[in-house]
Amino acid sequence: TVAGNEAACPSGSCVTVTVTVSPDLIDEFAVPGQYVQLRQSGLGDSDDNKPLFLAIASPPAASSTTDEADAAAGPSSGTEIEFLIKKTDNNGWITSATPGTSVEISQVMGGGFPMEEN
Repeated sequence: TVAGNEAACPSGSCVTVTVTVSPDLIDEFAVPGQYVQLRQSGLGDSDDNKPLFLAIASPPAASSTTDEADAAAGPSSGTEIEFLIKKTDNNGWITSATPGTSVEISQVMGGGFPMEEN
């Protein structure tokens, strides 16, 4: 379910969309750069409901801290993830979605980009 949708740049050409997800999905997200498929809920597998592949913009839970600065910068709950989405002709359904809009979300996919210190 969409929990929030806010402009992410002064031009309005990109938005930050926050989506409420299951705790299991949060547990799967372990490495920056992982992604999910997101599509409109209730439209099934029709040609008009092709999934979007979106990289998760939130930090993985394992690297999050509870300090106030991090809390202010990220989603408001441990069951929300954020996406930074550029508006295009084919994604208006999500870039203009209002809180409460129901969405279908896949499991977390991809190996991400491991962040190792040298």
